[in-house]
Amino acid sequence: MFRKRLVEKYPAAEISDALTDVLDCGCIDTYSVPNPEAPDYPTTACRLQREHRFVQAVLKGEDR
Repeated sequence: MFRKRLVEKYPAAEISDALTDVLDCGCIDTYSVPNPEAPDYPTTACRLQREHRFVQAVLKGEDR
């Protein structure tokens, strides 16, 4: 759903490809959380992997 909403709002930015890239490299992690409105359909959430060296560089404002 997060990916879908971003792509709908920012189609020119190719958000879907960017999310795939950060998932593949390990910069973010996804996990399921209960959906109280539809228990059979958990929600997928994501979290930033602060230990990842690229994430640390971005948070510090460093260039690649």
